[in-house]
Amino acid sequence: MKKLFIILVLCALSAANAEELSVFHYGKYAAGQKTFLFGDNVRVRSTPEIKENIVATLPVATQITILSDSGIEYESDYYKENWYKIQFNSNGKTKEGYVWGGLIAKSQAVQGEYIYLAGITKFEADNGISGEVRLISKNKILSSIPVKYHYFPVNDASIYTYSIGSQIHENKGIPVINSIFEITMLYEACGAPNGSIFIGRYGSKLVYIAATVNISEAGVFSYTEDISFPSDKNGIKNKIIIHSVSSEFNEEKNDYEVTDDKKMFYIYKDGEFIEEK
Repeated sequence: MKKLFIILVLCALSAANAEELSVFHYGKYAAGQKTFLFGDNVRVRSTPEIKENIVATLPVATQITILSDSGIEYESDYYKENWYKIQFNSNGKTKEGYVWGGLIAKSQAVQGEYIYLAGITKFEADNGISGEVRLISKNKILSSIPVKYHYFPVNDASIYTYSIGSQIHENKGIPVINSIFEITMLYEACGAPNGSIFIGRYGSKLVYIAATVNISEAGVFSYTEDISFPSDKNGIKNKIIIHSVSSEFNEEKNDYEVTDDKKMFYIYKDGEFIEEK
């Protein structure tokens, strides 16, 4: 019974953590939120629609402030989001206009001259929600890498209703990496996959490291993945460890039983992280 309580608490904590970490909160941007444009050469418009109503064209990583959600939806590559009224600076003047939400970063981090941006690019019925992480310096894209977001379909599957946050880590003992950009995806429903994507930076280039996923359904099962880097307490030099544990609920014992417990090791080779066989 104790483990069942823990699973329920973990589901509730996911929602709380999402609220604390996210820029993109349950599929929306809040008024007053400061973030960046994920798209490049973004056309800001006087009204929330596509026509001859352009008030400015802005480069990637332009800082913006969300003023309001228009409530008007637009779809691109089968992915849907609302238009948002934003505030921005252009030529020393503060201006306002509308931008489609798909052109706004879902999470970001700033590290010296570098800006890391995570965005969504498309929805596919058989592949879920896809996007990119972009490394920016002086409003120029230096490197980009595709990512696949954890996904839990809702009534309209082409709308992404997770909260997304991010943070920057040092290289965590990986000598070929300068820093690590972690994207965290959180959703409040039990049974929904939550977890993180880890992207490394080496100089001005991005490299995909790994992703973790955690899923729990109270009274049914749980699946957890923990990642350890070389500098972590239980880390191993030059290796990344992903420890996965699967458990199922035993009704006779009224408790969870571990059904699978394994570790996978990843090493850096020829410009990418691969599983060590």
